[in-house]
Amino acid sequence: AHHYNTALIVASSGAVLGKYLKQHPVQTMEATTIAGRASPTFPTPAGRLGVAICYDFDYSAVTWQLVRHGAELLIVPTYDAESWSDLQHVQHARMAQARAAEAGRWVVRATSSGVSQIITPRGEVMASLPNHASAAVRATVYPLAHRTPYIKLGYLLPTACVYLAILLLLLAACRRQPELPRMMPHSRNHS
Repeated sequence: AHHYNTALIVASSGAVLGKYLKQHPVQTMEATTIAGRASPTFPTPAGRLGVAICYDFDYSAVTWQLVRHGAELLIVPTYDAESWSDLQHVQHARMAQARAAEAGRWVVRATSSGVSQIITPRGEVMASLPNHASAAVRATVYPLAHRTPYIKLGYLLPTACVYLAILLLLLAACRRQPELPRMMPHSRNHS
């Protein structure tokens, strides 16, 4: 049977504000999971929330879409396998730091095992719980509405750089090479 990996957004009153369907199921672990397509955001007293699930945050386009749809804060419920090494947990946590910096948004990453974090809009970890910690972490976060150059332009700059490099290579290949002067062979007089 096929299913969606779903995050429910629940108000403090218990009312369901909406749901987010994971867009990037892990190929080896979620073979029967149907990928979601929408990037909804949810108005709350803390600001407009954008939610992504675990592996979604490995894809910058998910964050880009959430912020383009008005997300002021980003929430990431994450399942990092308990069997992973500490290095794998840390590496996956770094993806959230990259997304925070790209989007210019606070990110709250809560994990089942692994590294839970509260990350500043500059990608810096403000508060963190290491793998296997059983405690709570707190920090004050603020909704932000500005747009970073990445959110405004997306992949325009890297794409422009690729096209410029191709153009320069073509120009260099088409440019005529100057002819080298021909050297006259030296004749020797043998007497």
